[in-house]
Amino acid sequence: IKNIEDISDSIYNNNKIKFEYWKYEITNKLEKQIVSTPTVSPYAIVYNKQEFYLIGIKDGKDEFYHFRLDRMKNVKNMMNPNEITLPPPSVFEDSI
Repeated sequence: IKNIEDISDSIYNNNKIKFEYWKYEITNKLEKQIVSTPTVSPYAIVYNKQEFYLIGIKDGKDEFYHFRLDRMKNVKNMMNPNEITLPPPSVFEDSI
């Protein structure tokens, strides 16, 4: 829930976020590993197939990415406004 609140605030205030993105790996036990620490201009939070996702644009890219919220840790608001003009929400209806 904390991630949803932090990301929603960033979307509302048009701020970028930075976070650790994890994956689960099974060795002798279930372990979490950091995959990346992207800086993202968040656009929307969507619910699909019993999971919440962040839709946003990574810094330096011009396409949308999706991130599962349960794999995001240490979400930080970067407090600098996005400089990207985003398309209307209807663009994402079939993206996940």
